[in-house]
Amino acid sequence: MKKFLLVLSIIFSFAALQKTSAQCTVSDIVVTPKTFTPGGTVLNPFCTITVDVAFTASTNNGNKRVYFHIWKTSDYPNTAMVNEYGTCTGNQGVADAPVRNVTASGQIDVLDNAFLNYGFNINNILTTFSTTGLFADYSTYDATVPFNTSGTLIRKQNIGTDLDRVFIQNLTFVVPNYSCGDPLNVTGFLWATNSSGSKPQCWSCGIKLLFNDPQISGLVNCGALQRTINFNITTSSTTALAGDYKVYLDNAPLGSFGPEDYETDADPTVDPVASGSFTGLTNLVPKNYLNQTYIGNNVAGEANKSLWVEVKITTPGIQANAIVQLIGNNCSPLPVKLKNFNASKKVGKVAVTWETEEEINSDGFEIQRRVGNGKYETIAFVDSKAPNGNGSNYAYSYDDAENLPNGVTYYRLRQID
Repeated sequence: MKKFLLVLSIIFSFAALQKTSAQCTVSDIVVTPKTFTPGGTVLNPFCTITVDVAFTASTNNGNKRVYFHIWKTSDYPNTAMVNEYGTCTGNQGVADAPVRNVTASGQIDVLDNAFLNYGFNINNILTTFSTTGLFADYSTYDATVPFNTSGTLIRKQNIGTDLDRVFIQNLTFVVPNYSCGDPLNVTGFLWATNSSGSKPQCWSCGIKLLFNDPQISGLVNCGALQRTINFNITTSSTTALAGDYKVYLDNAPLGSFGPEDYETDADPTVDPVASGSFTGLTNLVPKNYLNQTYIGNNVAGEANKSLWVEVKITTPGIQANAIVQLIGNNCSPLPVKLKNFNASKKVGKVAVTWETEEEINSDGFEIQRRVGNGKYETIAFVDSKAPNGNGSNYAYSYDDAENLPNGVTYYRLRQID
């Protein structure tokens, strides 16, 4: 399956709201593609897409209820939006709320073809993932508009004064008349207000974006503890593009591109293990990086981690977000390499000994025993001798002084990360 560069760069951001002057802005947007499921028919295809999204937002107590809507560019109601919301720059006052079924004054009928609608109260979001703060529907303005908050989780992380990092998991939506993997131009509108039912007091409209481009693929090359990475960046663009790439280790929780893995402009707490820039990327000229070394590629406990490759196009007017793709590491499936393991009968005991060649993120070892045809039972735990669980060449021993019956007794180890 192709990996998609889902560009939801509109998504939500909001500065302090005022009735006569406000701005809706967002920075450090990162989209992690998860699943892309084709459906429909050849003549009427659709694509169901699930992604994770993160972004940095300026917030304060006056900025509460936030909504965003996305259309395919061909469906975007440009004339109506320009007439209602103007150029979306400078001072902004109260305007009509976007709906698809006008039932009251103060509404504008523009959401008929929007395929993604989402909303939340920024003040209510927790610091751990939950559904707190999410709006279940759009009934305050138009109950006929389908909402995409079902099945999602949201949290925020304060990273400065009036500055939050917001994370959304499992954002799912269906793009009609679209085949998964094809280029897709989209246009979005986001807005915010300070109370339920109020008109937009801050907005950003006519934001043109591109889904699933560029695309990232690659692999980690194995070689003892020394690793390198191959990765490719491709595009469907016939116009030459410039951009930056960053490579990050996949830290726990594994397989989730979160604040443990990457830096943001507002919160540069995690450094990339490799980075660079490129120019001249086109549909005929991909960017191929072979046998690239990275920081941590020969460090026990890091060499066997998977890697995130983040790409951001910097050519003006193309896209404002970063796309990230996980590059799997299958170099060492076992966290411990054993040199030997023995159990020897001595006077009044059984001496169990073993040696390790290498330990990665090891907590220690359970010693398990089975008598005859019985079941294995854990009889002891021995801590790892490796500092912080990472190191090479350690010897261990344990004496089992149990009065065992005649017959065969078996021993085995169970390593604990």
